[in-house]
Amino acid sequence: KLKVGMGFRNLLINSLPPGTEAIDEPLDAFVKTYASNYANKTKPYPGIPETLAALQNKNIAMGVNSNKRDSYTARLIEKFFGASLFTLVVGERSDLPKKPDPAGAGLILAAMRLAKKDVLFIGDSAADIQTAQNAGLDAAGVLWGFRGPGELKDANYIFSAPHEILSLF
Repeated sequence: KLKVGMGFRNLLINSLPPGTEAIDEPLDAFVKTYASNYANKTKPYPGIPETLAALQNKNIAMGVNSNKRDSYTARLIEKFFGASLFTLVVGERSDLPKKPDPAGAGLILAAMRLAKKDVLFIGDSAADIQTAQNAGLDAAGVLWGFRGPGELKDANYIFSAPHEILSLF
C-alpha cells in the first residue's frame, strides 16, 4: 500500500502497527524531523525546468496546488524556480481543505483571472485528477510521479514526459 501523498497523519497511521492509537507524539516528532530535512534530496524531475521555461516563454500562466505544507511548498518553488514563475502557490493550509477539494485550485484560478475552459490542471495522482474534476477543469495526468497510470484513468490527457505538455499550447 502506498503510504505517501495523503498527509503526515495518514503516513504514520499506515506505517505504525495496526490499532496504534497514540499517534500525536510520533506525529510531532516526525513533523520536527521532516521540517529540517524535507529539501535534502528534493529536486525537479528531469525536463520540468525546461518545460516550465517554454510555457513561460509562451506567456502561459501557471500555479501550484500542493498537499505539501504551504511553507515547504513555497520554499521549494522559490529554490528551484524563483519567486515569480507561478501566479500563485498554494500548499496545505489550515484555512483550506486539502485536495481533492477544489478550494486551492479556485484560489489559483481567481488569481490567474482565467475562465475554467482555459485552464489545465496537471498532476500525478488520483487526488489531482479529482481536484480538477471538482473544480470543473480539464485534467492531465503525468506518469513521472510516484503513482501508477491506473490512478490517472479519468484524466482528459496523460503525458509520459514533461515536454509532451507543450503540444497543448
